Amino acid sequence: VPGTTYEVQVSAFGRFAPGLTEGLHYHEWSSSAEGSPLATDVTLSGLELRNATTGSDAPVDWLFPFGDDLYVASMLQEVTSIRVKPSATSYFEVNIAVKLGESGTPQTVRHLGLSSAIDIPPNADPSVPHDIYLTLTAVNDSTNTATYKLRVYQHPPVSFGETTIPDLTFTQGVEVRHGPLPSGSDQYEVTYTATGLPAGLSLSSVHRTIVGTPTAATSAPVTVTYTGAGDIGSSASLTFDVTVAPPVEFDAAQLAAFNKTYFEYTIGQAGKISETLPEASGGHGDLTYHLTYRVKEESGWVDKTIDADAPGFSFNSASRVLTSDAAPNAPSEKAWYSVSYWAEDENGARATARTRIAVWEAPSLPEIDDKDLTVGVAASFELPEASGGSLREQLRLQYKLEPSMDYELSPDVEGLSVAGYLTIAGTPLVPGSTEMTYTATDSNGVSDSKTFTINVANGPNAPSAAPGSPEASQQTSGANGASAVASWDTVSGATGYVVQVIEADGSFPDKPINSAPDGVTLASIATDGSLHWIVIIAIGEGDYKVRVAARNDDGVGPWSAEASFTVKIGGV
Repeated sequence: VPGTTYEVQVSAFGRFAPGLTEGLHYHEWSSSAEGSPLATDVTLSGLELRNATTGSDAPVDWLFPFGDDLYVASMLQEVTSIRVKPSATSYFEVNIAVKLGESGTPQTVRHLGLSSAIDIPPNADPSVPHDIYLTLTAVNDSTNTATYKLRVYQHPPVSFGETTIPDLTFTQGVEVRHGPLPSGSDQYEVTYTATGLPAGLSLSSVHRTIVGTPTAATSAPVTVTYTGAGDIGSSASLTFDVTVAPPVEFDAAQLAAFNKTYFEYTIGQAGKISETLPEASGGHGDLTYHLTYRVKEESGWVDKTIDADAPGFSFNSASRVLTSDAAPNAPSEKAWYSVSYWAEDENGARATARTRIAVWEAPSLPEIDDKDLTVGVAASFELPEASGGSLREQLRLQYKLEPSMDYELSPDVEGLSVAGYLTIAGTPLVPGSTEMTYTATDSNGVSDSKTFTINVANGPNAPSAAPGSPEASQQTSGANGASAVASWDTVSGATGYVVQVIEADGSFPDKPINSAPDGVTLASIATDGSLHWIVIIAIGEGDYKVRVAARNDDGVGPWSAEASFTVKIGGV
């Protein structure tokens, strides 16, 4: 009879077969003390949860049991309602009631074995999770229940909002670690991907960071799509352009030549260093240029800048010009700088060259003793080397190479000359004292000078007196020339005489030889007892001066006083 409950006991050896009339169900119970199932015998055997959004019946992701009596689920905020359809197993028929919140109104979704779904509207505040209570009641002679709670969290869809990713430029060969890129949600797990990245680059999804090292420059910007996909069925994308600039490089030929050069300065150098260093190409943005050198201090190796830390030097990074400062700020101490010169782009990509800067001590000569020589006696003496000087001079001293220092001795001394490296030798011919200037000049044009005196004394048998003051008498002739006679007294011990004639406004030469200006001829010296004379023949009108010295095999004696005479052409 419909509506009437029937209970039929069957033996342990047989059970009802399928096909019972609708509304009749087969139950089995144990022969417990009371003969009734416990509440724990009522269990939730299934739970179906779906988005009931209009036009969509997609299942909800992330539905899983949490503990013994709690289920947790997540869904997007744009759903209009939540559809719950539970099922259960028990020894007896189970009725299931659903209510929203602990104090909500129960709604039956299963009765006498028939299950139906119930749509529950979302909370007004999506940030507040749903607490849905499912009460399972076993239908037997003493009602037993079990309660399960379903907690549903609503999350916003993946969205980057108004956020954009600016276009990016990296440099070939430079490691990239750029990020993090924007987050699409902070409320649940989102997986991030990027497509279109240049070769060598990838996206770290966990850190939302572009990583890697670009292996090739791009001829044009490439478009990258950055996507965030949520586990609950939502995704969003952003696009941006990526350019890979070529590496920063110096011209190979310039670099090879530059790496072999060094810049040097000698303390006191008049000409300053002013060198434009090589220019690099490639990279991203404007290149900056740097000069540093490394020194070892107590704390370890330290990099210092030429411009700030090397006394007397400046480096203009904009013009790439290295200079030595002008006095009084010029380099004042010996120093050696092993320099790194590099160009750097806005991504930190570098091209590096090496050079050296040397500051050398100025050449320094020791004091030189005066030299005492004798007319007619062979002599030889060494001049000292200078210390200090440029790199080439230092290398010469170290490796015994040819000298790079220039040495000069002036004025000349008759009979003496350079006989070898810094060796002066010869036989002096003229008595007297000469102040000598000895100068050493390095390859940077810096010099040091010392003075000393060469004293040349007459030999023991040289005439000790000058001839008597010569007398010059004029003799005129016709249009083809004129002549004059100079005479002097004999000097004891003299074996010969030297006569020099100069124009009245000229200077007598130091060389102890007979000499006369152009157009004047000296005849042979004549002797008549104690008187000696010489005929001076001139072609052309002029005023002249004459001097005479006595000499023998040991040298030349003192010069006599000067005599003046005049010759004229065409008679008087």
